[in-house]
Amino acid sequence: MVALKAVPTRPHGAAWVECVRHEAVIRTHLAQRIRLTKVRKLLRRQGVDLPYATLRRFAIAGPRLRAHGPDVPVADCGPGEEVQVDTDG
Repeated sequence: MVALKAVPTRPHGAAWVECVRHEAVIRTHLAQRIRLTKVRKLLRRQGVDLPYATLRRFAIAGPRLRAHGPDVPVADCGPGEEVQVDTDG
């Protein structure tokens, strides 16, 4: 049996810090159902150039911006091996 482990995280970079600084603007635009690509363009007009991937991760990770439920850790194994996980507790 394999025990599931949390995926290790790495520290956020400068682009993430910019997302945090402009969280209110990002949240306002998303509440108005503006697409992330458009939010990125609007931020760029204000001099904030963010990679789309970082902006997307920020929108998904934000507690009030989350687009889906919590991530589920995945147990992995080598080629030709079988993973069995007991989900009953």
